[in-house]
Amino acid sequence: YDLGTTQVKPHGAFYGQTAHSLHVARAVVAAAKTFSTEDQKVAFVGLAGTGLGIDATQTKWFADLDYDATRKLLITKTHKPVSKDEIRKRVTHLLETHEVTTNAESFLLLGGQVTEVSFCCHSDTP
Repeated sequence: YDLGTTQVKPHGAFYGQTAHSLHVARAVVAAAKTFSTEDQKVAFVGLAGTGLGIDATQTKWFADLDYDATRKLLITKTHKPVSKDEIRKRVTHLLETHEVTTNAESFLLLGGQVTEVSFCCHSDTP
């Protein structure tokens, strides 16, 4: 297809490490920048309000997973299915207020430096 790299996003436990360690986040963002060219910049996608926010301004947000009040993404082996209506409600709230809903039904502001958000809904979970 002759397409270049358009975005880099760590996966799984590595994603969690980049969100909680500024040292790891900076190293990963620096590595991702090596894929950028003058003609095509590569977006680095990470969790807003964490170590990734120091070096990246595009964030990924999981509409079908929970976050706690410290901005930690709660990844569990099993969890209850999230209805399409609930996902729609979460996405609408984020777009209208720039706030992420937590598992305690409180809200966290994305942060002023965030200019873009990539939404993710898993197809491999309930």
